Amino acid sequence: DAGVLKKVISFIFGGLMIIMAVREFLRRPKDCEEAKTTKWFSKLSDIKPRGAAGMGACLSALNPKNALLSLRAGVLVGALDLQASEQILSVIVFVVLASLLIILPVIAFFIAGHRIDKLLDSVRVWLVQNNAVIMAVLFLMIGINIIQKVF
Repeated sequence: DAGVLKKVISFIFGGLMIIMAVREFLRRPKDCEEAKTTKWFSKLSDIKPRGAAGMGACLSALNPKNALLSLRAGVLVGALDLQASEQILSVIVFVVLASLLIILPVIAFFIAGHRIDKLLDSVRVWLVQNNAVIMAVLFLMIGINIIQKVF
């Protein structure tokens, strides 16, 4: 039965999200420990716009977290009885919403120029330091939300 299969797939996705939440939380920096970044991440502030676009495309396409979230969104849209134009619109809305946290700082930089550098840098430092906890909470909430819909 298609309904049972959908519930099983949803339960598996929810469980994977919760497992990823626990994994991220356990990998967070302890106490006053500074978050570790990879060498390539440290070099990101020196790359040119074309390189940044390529890096962003690769990181978003190859990131298992993004793939899992996108796959879940695809399953949800596919489960709805939508016409082709409505499915295309759903994908466009998903891409725009998923891109907002990247697009907004870029727009802010184009508007304010280098006056916004200090703010963007402090946000970057905070996000790097708290990334594991942020991702853990996000995965946990998504996992719980997916599983509760099964029942």
